[in-house]
Amino acid sequence: MVSAQDDTSNFFKRSHYDEDYWNEYLAAHPEYDQPFYQSIYDYHRSHNGLFGTAHDIATGPGQVAAELSTRFNHVVASDVNPTHLDPNGTLAIWFYGRPIFAEPEYFDRCQPLFGSILDLSFAPILKAAGPMAKAGCKRATDRMVSFFDDIELPSDVWRDIKRQKWNSKHPMPFNGPAACDFDIETSSAVKEGEEVVETEVADFWERQWDLVGVKRFVSVNLPTFDEGRKDEKADELYKELGKAMGGEGTLRKITWPVVRILASKK
Repeated sequence: MVSAQDDTSNFFKRSHYDEDYWNEYLAAHPEYDQPFYQSIYDYHRSHNGLFGTAHDIATGPGQVAAELSTRFNHVVASDVNPTHLDPNGTLAIWFYGRPIFAEPEYFDRCQPLFGSILDLSFAPILKAAGPMAKAGCKRATDRMVSFFDDIELPSDVWRDIKRQKWNSKHPMPFNGPAACDFDIETSSAVKEGEEVVETEVADFWERQWDLVGVKRFVSVNLPTFDEGRKDEKADELYKELGKAMGGEGTLRKITWPVVRILASKK
């Protein structure tokens, strides 16, 4: 877990990664489906993009790089590296936010409890964070609440910019204002001529989780919990959430707020 002693702007930096962690990570996150990938390939092909080399930045466990390897001759996978694209190359950025209980009859019961758990998890970390870590969290939170509209794509470099948002009426940040000791601010760098498409899809990248699945999501995303820290208030909220979900072992449908930006290099 990141502390003030090892202050870093990468708020989600962990001290240890292993195969078990990445297996848990994949189980707790959405599975990108083939139509999602295919729409990127179609966009790339429509701009005369070549299928020689793809660069997967922030590759994590490498599942995107593995998919890209089925279409591209070569795939570069990196976690911290600038984007290098040739003319007609396709930039594809996407991100998913806080899981959503997709069934309307359970959303009102479960979503507020889940949000309280996340805020309770984030708050002590933010209070203990050093200046760089706190600045990194604010930057990430501002970007998520803006649904990545703050990312500027200069028109002299990029063309045919398409910003797609799924389930954008729901908050994207993992933590809410209650967990923050800073103001959350939205901003937009969207320019005239860019295409913006917003869609509500209740089963987008649908997962089915019981309470164990919810806890898994928290444990792999929030540094507080990977040290085995016990919190009585969190335990109480989890018990309430378990009941609201329908009891032990009951599966509930989960969807996601998602944003994707596509652009073609001039």
